[in-house]
This record gives sequence, structure tokens and C-alpha cells, in this order.
Amino acid sequence: MDDSTTEATTVTEQVADVDGTPQFENDAERWKYFSRVNENRWKKATADLEAATAKVAELEQIISQRREQDTLTQIRTIASERGVELDDEAMAALNLTAFVTEAGEIDSAALTGFLSRFGPTRPKFAQNLGIGPQGRNGSSRPSIPLDARQRR
Repeated sequence: MDDSTTEATTVTEQVADVDGTPQFENDAERWKYFSRVNENRWKKATADLEAATAKVAELEQIISQRREQDTLTQIRTIASERGVELDDEAMAALNLTAFVTEAGEIDSAALTGFLSRFGPTRPKFAQNLGIGPQGRNGSSRPSIPLDARQRR
């Protein structure tokens, strides 16, 4: 055999594979190439993960703010139903986590127990009596005591 034909067959040329990766003269170049490719993929994946993590944190913050606003609205609604008016100072001082269950729902029993300290649920006195006549108006009709009215 001739030396020129042996040389021609042993020299490898830089030809791209079918999938787009080039042919390498030795293993070191191939490992360097794939190392750079994997490093670039890792950097891209890490950046995507950081962006997704930041987005999730932002969404969780928005959800917690909305849940807090809903909780405040529900607390004000329940308080007004029980005849208790809570102003902004009182609402700011409340520990809202005491009135929210693990699932994020309002704990009605805890809220009702808390609000029962502030006032009666029903008026103390009968509200259907009306004010009636005041002072001396010259009426000769004797007044009927309250307890006698209720016995009728």
C-alpha cells in the first residue's frame, strides 16, 4: 500500500453529524463542546427557574393580600350583623390569623366568640313600645304600668 492512501483515510474532516453536532478530532474537544452546551442549557434553565420562582412569590403575595381583604370584609359583615361597628383602628389591631382556619376560610365560631364581648346581640330594652306622651298634658286617663301591658 501506498503512504498517500493511508494518510487520506486516517485524517478526519470536520463534518457535521445528522443532529447538528460537529465531528471532533479527539475526545477532549468533544467533551469541551458538550460541556459548554450543557453549561448554557443549565444557565438558561436556572434563569427560567428564578423567573418562575419570582412570579410564584409575587402571585402568592397578591393572593394573601386579597385573602386578607376578603377576611376583613367578612369580619366587618359579621360584626355589623351582630350590631358591633369596628372602625379602621380596631381592624388594624386585629390578629386576622386567629379568625382564619388552616384552609383559609373564616372561622365563624372564633369570630362570633370574639364579637360577643363587645355588645349584646339583642337590644337590652323592648324597642316596640314607642315614646308615648311626655309630661302633664291634662289627660285624666290613668297610665297603665308596663307589666300590666305585657299581661294582656
